[in-house]
Amino acid sequence: MAEEQRAMTLWSGQHMRGIIIEGVSETPPETDASAEMWVVIYSRKDMSRVADVKLSKLDAVPAELAKYAGNHDYLMLVATFGLNNVEMIRGDLYDFFNKNGGGGTLHKMVQTMNAVPVSFGYYSYCLASVMGTETGFEAVTYSQGTPAFLPLKLEKIADLYTPLNTFPQ
Repeated sequence: MAEEQRAMTLWSGQHMRGIIIEGVSETPPETDASAEMWVVIYSRKDMSRVADVKLSKLDAVPAELAKYAGNHDYLMLVATFGLNNVEMIRGDLYDFFNKNGGGGTLHKMVQTMNAVPVSFGYYSYCLASVMGTETGFEAVTYSQGTPAFLPLKLEKIADLYTPLNTFPQ
């Protein structure tokens, strides 16, 4: 059986955010102004969406996400909505991302934003990872108007879609 490949781009910013997989654009449904982040979980077997959560608190892990923690059969995509450093990923949510793909970029972003005077620093953050892995793919920008873009390739390996970086840094 031939291996399947799909292009995927995840983007995050103050006025725009979304996911494009194989030319199909997905943006979060309209939500209240308090939403800070969008997290989508997909089955790696068929790329069906199994969870779609808009977060307004960045310190807790909702039950809709927690049940997929550590399960390698799922892919997690995260996009912030263009935040300032008062709205920082922390606590249980920080630990959840750290255990499910968040890595050096997440750590540097939190350290940088904690060092900037309150309400002065802005960031946009993207994460794509296989649940239960400690290394995912991340992108961040430190500008109020500049979105973060994360272009990747999804390749079906052993019947599971796996994100691959086609643009090494």
